Amino acid sequence: MYPITKLTALFRRYIIISLRAESEFRADFLTSVIQLVLNSVLVIVFWDAIFRITGPVNGWTFADSVMMAGVGELSWVVAMLFPGMDVLPDRIIKGDFDRYLTKPAPVLLSFAWERLSIPRVFHSLVAGLCVLGLAVFQFDFQATGMGIALGLVLMTLGRVSLVLLNTSVSLVGFWAGKMQTVQSVLGEFSRFARYPVVFFGSPMRLLLTWVWPYGLYLTYPVLLARGELELSRNLLTGAGLLLAGWWLVVLLLFRAGLRRYESFEG
Repeated sequence: MYPITKLTALFRRYIIISLRAESEFRADFLTSVIQLVLNSVLVIVFWDAIFRITGPVNGWTFADSVMMAGVGELSWVVAMLFPGMDVLPDRIIKGDFDRYLTKPAPVLLSFAWERLSIPRVFHSLVAGLCVLGLAVFQFDFQATGMGIALGLVLMTLGRVSLVLLNTSVSLVGFWAGKMQTVQSVLGEFSRFARYPVVFFGSPMRLLLTWVWPYGLYLTYPVLLARGELELSRNLLTGAGLLLAGWWLVVLLLFRAGLRRYESFEG
């Protein structure tokens, strides 16, 4: 049994210390946030040019795209809570997993949180909120409170599902060794995250929602935020089942992989 109370207290202390250290370098914090906001602004400028030519596409508007840029930045907050899964196969190959196995905490969480950067998480959080504010107050995105809340829940479920998908690929390193090439090939699908899934036909839309869940954590949270709540039950149920499925895959792969794991000393 893991000492959850102690782990939570330790993690909370780590967050406080990190943010206190970050406050000593306010100029660096401000410029980091500005950089992330500018990245979103470049995306916004692109969509502005497109929608000036085409107008709304399949009911998707320019304000929706601005909102999606903010949601995308916030989704990185979730993703950055589980860093380092891309280097997991190398740690397995080198037998450098021993110290995580001996810690009184979940192994994969110990591995991930060793690389966790609270300042980067906070930068993305502030930048994402700034872009969301831009969508609502500058570009008149018509949001509802309930829609925003449900959209954030869906965004979290979808983003964690993608993390688990990538983790399951990394865990195949217990059997297949280096996985960089496979990870790079699968990573090419991330290009689709730039576009709302409503732009695509039904087969592609299903693929980009229920296999690579870009639609779940980018497009559909925007639709929920603008009040299309009739979608919420099916989307949230499906996202919950998808997350549970990938969690089961990760659990089975990890337990089976540990049985064939060899430490550095053999």
